Amino acid sequence: GNEIMHTWIIAGIEPLPAQVEETTYDEEGNATTAMVDNPEIVRDDAERAAARAVVDATPDEVKTY
Repeated sequence: GNEIMHTWIIAGIEPLPAQVEETTYDEEGNATTAMVDNPEIVRDDAERAAARAVVDATPDEVKTY
């Protein structure tokens, strides 16, 4: 019988910014900056959509197995 006590410290992970600054250069070398959707988030959304399509296309017989 003795109770065993633990203290857990869980560090959070900061979310990615929704948009990032992107610098592009024209043919003359002039820089232009613009805010664009974060490519990491865009890639993650595409991967999730592809995974969802696989799950949705799985036949019901397989899902219930």
